[in-house]
Amino acid sequence: MCIVQPSHSTRFDGKEEPSDMNEPLVSIVVPVYNAAPHLAHCIRSILRQRYENLEILLVDDGSDDVSLPICDMYARTDRRITVLKKPNSGVSATRNLAIGAAHGKYLQFADSDDWLDPNATRLLVERAEETAPELPLDGCAGKIVSGFAWRYVGLCSAKEGEKLLGDNGKPLTRSVKIKFPGQMETPLKASVSEVSIDEATGLARFVITCEIINGDVLRLNRAGAQIIVGETTGLRVPIDAIHYLKEDGTESETQGENYIPGVYVKYGNLARFCKIDPVDNDHPLVTDGEYRIVMPSSSDKTKTVSEVRLYDEIIVSGQNLYDGKLL
Repeated sequence: MCIVQPSHSTRFDGKEEPSDMNEPLVSIVVPVYNAAPHLAHCIRSILRQRYENLEILLVDDGSDDVSLPICDMYARTDRRITVLKKPNSGVSATRNLAIGAAHGKYLQFADSDDWLDPNATRLLVERAEETAPELPLDGCAGKIVSGFAWRYVGLCSAKEGEKLLGDNGKPLTRSVKIKFPGQMETPLKASVSEVSIDEATGLARFVITCEIINGDVLRLNRAGAQIIVGETTGLRVPIDAIHYLKEDGTESETQGENYIPGVYVKYGNLARFCKIDPVDNDHPLVTDGEYRIVMPSSSDKTKTVSEVRLYDEIIVSGQNLYDGKLL
């Protein structure tokens, strides 16, 4: 399919100016879901970017407020805007749809409640064009790569490098944050792209990828990073209080692959068995002395299957406990 770029762009202020066709096209993706209160604020900040060779993709994820009419209204005022519509399926699917429809050399992502600095896109493109994203970074931080993510490459001891791997031996994709003491103190969510451990030297080389861009990131050059792994908040449950049930409901004295972990809590004068998350890549084992940190129950069952509530009284010891036992 042949894509022909327009020879001019219509700005939000109604003026038409020729586009600099030597500037790479940037596709700005904005997932939209019930964002009416702040959506116009976000769109106006994008339209006022000083970098004008833009393709703006507003992707409505099945909103049931007036978000879609707002998107359509702005699309009528600026031909750089394209509105995509889809049934509600979440922000990841929404972004994937936009990525498939984008024509830009670079992708930039904004949330519907963001306000972009007028120079944000221009600065990102300048950094991207100045660098060679496909080359190893050799310890640099703040390098822009495709999709406006950036990578940090560093060295650490082999022992520390092992902490960047999950139970399956693959790099961690969750529960990872990165900050730069003295330069950027606020930790940013990230993922581990690569870990190479050299047993002979006792060193590990790692690559951290982050998709959050801000002014502090843009100012980084070479910097020492602090990688935060497995920072977890939750309930402190005595390890001795954790039980493992077999599929037939009988209790095992040790943990097994298909056994259900949980604790007994007081429910009036009864003992009730409440499940907790099994140890896996999404729920790594986190301990604090003689306690295990577990997630409390949540309405979002994709995050946790835990049934333990914040105010539950956990039974630490007892004989012949079972669900429904009279205490």
